[in-house]
Amino acid sequence: MKKKEKEFGFETPELVEIIWTDSRTIGEGWQSLIDIPTDETKIKSVGYVAFENDKSLVLVQTVSEDNDIMGGVLIPKTAILSKRKI
Repeated sequence: MKKKEKEFGFETPELVEIIWTDSRTIGEGWQSLIDIPTDETKIKSVGYVAFENDKSLVLVQTVSEDNDIMGGVLIPKTAILSKRKI
């Protein structure tokens, strides 16, 4: 994960847009097999890459000059359809 100098005067993680497929629940209680949704739920997330390895990526919405973060989501790499630097 590369960090870059920004106009804020401190290093920030890479800013990216991730398109990924999310898991979802399919309802409560009994239902017919015919009624089960089979389409994928695609999600677009934009944020700073706070962590990345070969299995997952963590995006956060806010990074402070003290490297504190707020608002993160861990996305499994197998769910990522595309990743674009912003």
